[in-house]
Amino acid sequence: MEFKQIRSRRGDRFGRFASTLLFLCAASIAQAQVDRPTDSQLADITARGRALAAYDFAAWHGTDAVTPLKPTPGTVTRYIARETPKGWVVAFGRLTASRDTFLIAYEAVRTTTTGEFEGFTGVSHPKPVVDTGYFVHAARAIDTATVEFGLVRRSYNVAALPTSSGNWYVYLFPAPTIAGVWPLGADARYLISADGRTILERRRLHNSVIEFSASRVQKPAGSTMQAGFHTAVVAEIPEDTDVYHVLTRTPKVPEYVATDHFIYRIDTDGKIIFFGTH
Repeated sequence: MEFKQIRSRRGDRFGRFASTLLFLCAASIAQAQVDRPTDSQLADITARGRALAAYDFAAWHGTDAVTPLKPTPGTVTRYIARETPKGWVVAFGRLTASRDTFLIAYEAVRTTTTGEFEGFTGVSHPKPVVDTGYFVHAARAIDTATVEFGLVRRSYNVAALPTSSGNWYVYLFPAPTIAGVWPLGADARYLISADGRTILERRRLHNSVIEFSASRVQKPAGSTMQAGFHTAVVAEIPEDTDVYHVLTRTPKVPEYVATDHFIYRIDTDGKIIFFGTH
């Protein structure tokens, strides 16, 4: 009889322990649950990715338009694209030693949407145009981010885009170096103060580089690629450069992105579709 009483008390203690353990596990699971991003958040990522793709398009074709002018060595150390009410303009120049002036030696202006260099025309300024506003702030923001990003072992692109609050988003992302191969990863986005001098936020977008090439994908003879796929380990959302990647690569196919908890599809227009959990 005594034995049964002791066993019963142990059973009560074990039952209370098990209940407590289950409660703690349930609380831990609840804390680990990740809320899916809102449609507004996904739309913001799409907007930033589209803006980055437009910037890159302008910088690419603007450079092609200015290159035949054979820029004088030392006059150009930085190029910066800017969207204006009349279209995109790309300024080629350098910061002065005091870093308070950007001297524009060449410009590429888009005057049409067709023709050579996708409508960009190169212009030389024998006497550099002095800028103490937009371009000097953007150039300082790029320098601030580039220094913090550190040395790289491959070619990188850089873009400076103004935010709605007057600060800067500066992106550093790997540049394509082989025709038909589109790199994604090892990239970052910086939020830089309006004057271009202070880093307000640093966001690592991806860790390692993956390279997309339709010709390298194994597929049945006669078939065509319908979509790409990659996993994301840094965050639970697609990144701005994921959208940029889909918008700029060829062939134009959607991309599926799987995070730890969610699956998304980025369509060829940059729109992000939430597919669900996994």
